[in-house]
Amino acid sequence: MHLTKLHEKVNNLLYNRFLPWSTYLWVFFKNDLQVRYAWIEWVLPFQIVNLLIGVATWLFFGRTVGGQANLIEQQFNSNFISYLILGMAFNGLLGYSLDAYYGAYRRGLHGSIGIYGQSIGMLDYITLSGTPITAWMGGWIAWGYVENCVHVVIYLAIGHLFGLILPQSANYTGAILILFLGIIATSGLGLISASMIWIVGAWRGDEPIRWAIGLLVSLTSGVYFPPEVIENSWLETVAYLLPQTHALKAARLALLRSYSLDMLMPQITLLILYAVVLILIGGMMFRYSLSLSRKKVLIE
Repeated sequence: MHLTKLHEKVNNLLYNRFLPWSTYLWVFFKNDLQVRYAWIEWVLPFQIVNLLIGVATWLFFGRTVGGQANLIEQQFNSNFISYLILGMAFNGLLGYSLDAYYGAYRRGLHGSIGIYGQSIGMLDYITLSGTPITAWMGGWIAWGYVENCVHVVIYLAIGHLFGLILPQSANYTGAILILFLGIIATSGLGLISASMIWIVGAWRGDEPIRWAIGLLVSLTSGVYFPPEVIENSWLETVAYLLPQTHALKAARLALLRSYSLDMLMPQITLLILYAVVLILIGGMMFRYSLSLSRKKVLIE
């Protein structure tokens, strides 16, 4: 009897909720793919130049200031440019996860659709059409991950021009797993950030949680230099509270020192904990925020 009820609930969840939702998501993703085709021609070439100049700037800055080479050599058995390239490339994915949910929902909040001289808000239009808002957001966010994965490839290509060295025994599987867990964890933070639109009214300007974490990650999480060089115990403590710090370090260890999954298990376990806790909290807060959107009135 209980197994029958459980089977019915699973079928209902799969066929009546997940499959329709995933269909909507795929439709929106394909639509964005067609709309953003111009990105390849008019945006990507300029982004490549921007990434190239950005990498060169940090490389020359690091060579000028110095002082980190010995620490990087000790920790990762590699050079500064390899450390820098991997940090910038992977932080792009993690940073996008932090920003995307707030950006997607705010885009729907401020966007509108015009029909015969009349306009209706984007989110209102989506709601009236019976389309799940999360599916529309998911389709838009998914394209951003494609774009950022392209950026990672570009970073690695540029890195090889400047001296990026990856050993033949590099653990690519471990690095991908670490990044996947880091993306889930930072997505939880992103959902918390997006929920602030209705919970505290952060729909204009900068959202404080996303803004604060973004600043702290750049300063303390080891994107450009090892966190150990920070001669401030408070900032160093903050650094190791952020999932980005552990994800960046573990991904570098997997690629630069060829750490196996067993050797990476402490970081993997910690990132799983971050991912589960943050995605649950973020999901609940965003769901609560959507419930508030049906009760509150937004006045520009």
